[in-house]
Amino acid sequence: MISQDRVRQLARDGVIPKAGRDAYPLAGLVQGYLRFLRDEARRSSRSAAGAALHNARRLEVEQKIADADRRLVDVREARALFEEFAATARETMAALPASITADPILHNIIKARCDDIQQQVMAKAEAWEDGALTRP
Repeated sequence: MISQDRVRQLARDGVIPKAGRDAYPLAGLVQGYLRFLRDEARRSSRSAAGAALHNARRLEVEQKIADADRRLVDVREARALFEEFAATARETMAALPASITADPILHNIIKARCDDIQQQVMAKAEAWEDGALTRP
C-alpha cells in the first residue's frame, strides 16, 4: 500500500533492510515499516502535546501581560459597573417621557418605546451571561 519510491526512501533512511536492487526481505520490510509507523505516531503525539503546552504557555503569558497593562477586569467589577450604568439608563429613560411632553398619549408612546429599549438591553445582558452572546 506504499509506492516503490517510498520503499526505496525508507531503505535509504535505514528503516528497512535491503537485500539487493529493489529487493527487500519480507520480514525485515514489515518489521521495519511497523517500527517506523510506531515512531512516527509517537513523534506526532509528542509534537501535538508540545504544541498544546506551547499554546497554553503563550496564553498564560498574554494574560499576565494584559493583567499588568490593566486590560483584564475582574468579572465582579465589570458586572457592578454594568449594573451602575444600567441603573442610570433606567432612571434617565423613566424620566424621559415626562420631560418631553405633557400630552398623555405621546407620553405613553415614548414610555412604551423606552420600556422596549430597556427590555432589549436586559435580554442582551442575559444572553451574554448565559454564554449565548460573545464579546465583539
